[in-house]
Amino acid sequence: MLGKLAYLSKLRNTETDRYEHFGLSAVFGTDAAEVAMRSSHLDLLEQWLALPLDRQRVDLEEYLDSLPQPFLKSVNSWLRTAPYIQFLPPQRSNAQQELYMANLLLLLRSFTSAQGELGSGPKASQRP
Repeated sequence: MLGKLAYLSKLRNTETDRYEHFGLSAVFGTDAAEVAMRSSHLDLLEQWLALPLDRQRVDLEEYLDSLPQPFLKSVNSWLRTAPYIQFLPPQRSNAQQELYMANLLLLLRSFTSAQGELGSGPKASQRP
């Protein structure tokens, strides 16, 4: 789900605050496509927040594993720079943002603390 949140966030033009997708706009019209993407972005956030924390952890792990850099390097980078804030839809509530940010920070920290307990080994064996 985080991958989908990331994708939808990239479709939003921050200068116009509108979602843009050529294919959807060509088929459904610009306004209808924008409304659908905006609604989908918020729905997806709500679905992710409704997941139990252990499922959020698996989703985050899978997303970080899909990135080109090594898993723990991604984790440490995310702890420093918090790029995941960009995944939030603009129409989220303050409560949704706070829960999302708190959960991601907790999960990211859990990866670093679990890694320290596991020692060294191949990437797969270093999973918390």
